[in-house]
Amino acid sequence: MPQSEYTEGVILGAVYNKKDIAPSFSKSHKIKGIEYEDGTIISYDKETSTLNVDCKNQIIVKCKNLNIEAANEVNITCKTFNVNAEKSNFNHDIESTDLITPSITSINGHKHTTTKEGEPTSPPLP
Repeated sequence: MPQSEYTEGVILGAVYNKKDIAPSFSKSHKIKGIEYEDGTIISYDKETSTLNVDCKNQIIVKCKNLNIEAANEVNITCKTFNVNAEKSNFNHDIESTDLITPSITSINGHKHTTTKEGEPTSPPLP
């Protein structure tokens, strides 16, 4: 080592092996993760192949395109769900258990000239 003594050293980080294992969140060492000072935890369960992110504040993702794919379903639980987009596309039926009210004209409670059940309807009346 030029301009240095061999007695000086630098610690680069921990080397984990079978004797010195990486920190774990479970006694069986099946869940590995990290916990930050604010209590945020990112962990991975090898048995269930589950990645868990428990963030104590915000998660911000910025990118050109974002695709989320799930084999079965996507569930969102929150107080308010906002979409700010120039256009929203849905290629399926939309179901609601509550009133759907656009900010311009309500699609519930509007009138048509044809009112017989089972018949096609006219465009909504203003």
